[in-house]
Amino acid sequence: MRPLLPALLASALAAGCGSTSDTASRDELHPGNFTDVRTTFWTDQVGFGAGFVAERRCADGATVTREHILSCEPPEASTPAFWADVAVETLADGRTSRALVLAGLGHEPAASPRRLALERRASGRWARVSPDGSSEDLPAFDGCDDLEVEQDHVTAAVAARRLALKPGESRDLDRLLVRLPSLDVEKVKRRLTRLDESSYSWEGLSADGSPAWRLDLAFDTSGALQSVAGAGFQHRAVREKLIR
Repeated sequence: MRPLLPALLASALAAGCGSTSDTASRDELHPGNFTDVRTTFWTDQVGFGAGFVAERRCADGATVTREHILSCEPPEASTPAFWADVAVETLADGRTSRALVLAGLGHEPAASPRRLALERRASGRWARVSPDGSSEDLPAFDGCDDLEVEQDHVTAAVAARRLALKPGESRDLDRLLVRLPSLDVEKVKRRLTRLDESSYSWEGLSADGSPAWRLDLAFDTSGALQSVAGAGFQHRAVREKLIR
């Protein structure tokens, strides 16, 4: 599996754990900035994809999560194999503040991936950040407290932790969705329902509010996501390590 790109350490998230555009920059890798790191390796039953997640829990309550996604489609699929590196910063209030996504097709040079950097300002408005530091406001995503990256194993769990639903409760959400590998962005509606102490349903909603698809999420007793199951697939966390 290809290692996480150094650019994830030096670009959009260089300002550090729990920081915003309104605070002074800090080195996110400073040893005093996080209390533990959880690493998780994900795979699916058929073997057409995998993911590696490293979640840093920071001393100020924020988290910085990085995931490397490898999507190997079946030979008959029209979509080619691709890889993506995803870095997401979530503040102590459970709202996503920044994201950096790098993606490339299997045949493309690793040195020239597609790049998307997003920042959620203190006002709640999302912006697209260019490599030169300039930014473009994205008012179409006002009201989206959450970000979602297609095929990731992180952002549904972020929403579940933030909402802290009780069994039987449900919540509809507006989300900023990043498509892979194109890095196109769109506003989508999701419904999260807590079924019992350890399981949730995660549904994509059509324009009329009816469910278009459903995923089943299972968590362990610590609140860590353990499996994501949908029509014809099941992704499972097969190896975990917690470093304090």
